[in-house]
Formats: sequence, C-alpha cells, structure tokens
Amino acid sequence: MKDLIVHCPTEESWYKVQVKMFEEGAGWSDTGKGLWGSPKDGPYIHLKGETMKTIWECELEGRRFISAEEYLQEPFEDKSAKEQGIDTSRYFTVVQSYRGNKYYKIGDLVQIEIDDESKYPYFWNITKHPEKQSHNSIHWYRLRYATQEEIDAVIGKKKGLTQPQSLEYIKQYQAGLRNGDMGVSGEAKEFIWSLLAEQFNKELTEEAEKRIKKAEKEK
Repeated sequence: MKDLIVHCPTEESWYKVQVKMFEEGAGWSDTGKGLWGSPKDGPYIHLKGETMKTIWECELEGRRFISAEEYLQEPFEDKSAKEQGIDTSRYFTVVQSYRGNKYYKIGDLVQIEIDDESKYPYFWNITKHPEKQSHNSIHWYRLRYATQEEIDAVIGKKKGLTQPQSLEYIKQYQAGLRNGDMGVSGEAKEFIWSLLAEQFNKELTEEAEKRIKKAEKEK
C-alpha cells in the first residue's frame, strides 16, 4: 500500500499529481475525485492507499517525502533504449526489482555502462559503488529517468529549498516559520533576529556604549 507525501510547489505539479492519483483510483478523503486547492493551501499531498489528504490532515512521522517530478515519472517499456528513444547519457532510478536480485534494489541510482541495444544492458550501480566497481544487467522496464533530487542525494550536491524537504522543514512550515516555497517566513526571521540578539548581547551592549559616548561628545 502506498503511503507517501508528494511535494507540489507549482500549480502545474499540483494539478498533474492529483490527476495521476485519480487515474490510479485514489481520491480526496472528503471530496473524492474533484480537483481541489492549490500549493498555497500547503504544497503537499498525502497519499495513503486510495485516500488523498492535505498536509494538515496527516501524521508526518515515518512518511516518505518525494517530489512531484519523481511521482509523475513513468518506468520504461520492455524494449531497447533505441526503440524507446531513451537518452542513455542520463542517470536512471530502479523502480522495480525481483526476488533474489542482490545487485539492485528499488531506489538505486544507476548509469549505463554500454548500450548493447538489448532490453537489459549492463549498468553501474552508482548508489552502491560510486567509483563504478560493480555492474550488472537490468531490464529497461525496471527503470525510469532519475530526478535531480535523486541524483543530488547520491552524488552529494546541495540544491535549493524547492526540493522535497526533511520532516523538520515540514513542521516549520506547519508552524508558519516557512513559506509555501519552503523559504524562511517573516515570523521566522524575527525569531532568528531575537536569537542572535541574545547570542550577541555582549557585543550589542558594547556598541550601545560607543554610540552613547559619541552622542554625548556631539552635544
């Protein structure tokens, strides 16, 4: 049973994710299969089984957070890369494994070693061996294009706050300390300034004394 939270920061992603969930048999807990809301209401949709809820109606602990891009990605067909027009220079994510397979698991980031124009060419498993020491074959229908977030998670690059965020960020959003795009809110900035004022109280006092002395001299 699916139990995940999809980050939909734009109107387009909010619409497309809902449509795909409806097509897969899911619906909103209260309104069914009617398009509802916008990212401004909270840019997350919780899908559990066939029930969709807003971020305000679900428990956050233990949930899987993914991007709209990842959710909307479709696996390839049981054909060669050439037949499907696949860009083999890109990274791919394993979306389907099989019993007894010790080389790949769901979620692994892979990169093709060489395209032999078969349905199951050899790939490097970048997640397990970034230095490309281990490779094995896997069918194209068990893969899809990797999202930038998945690539960054393995390769180690840091991106902006428009990506799916950690549980801490989601809690901050619910409390009004982050905006819909996960940027710091005005209320959060005021709180941070108050923390800094306490942290640098000594320096503030020293600066105050300097300004007072300067004002007295100018009288």
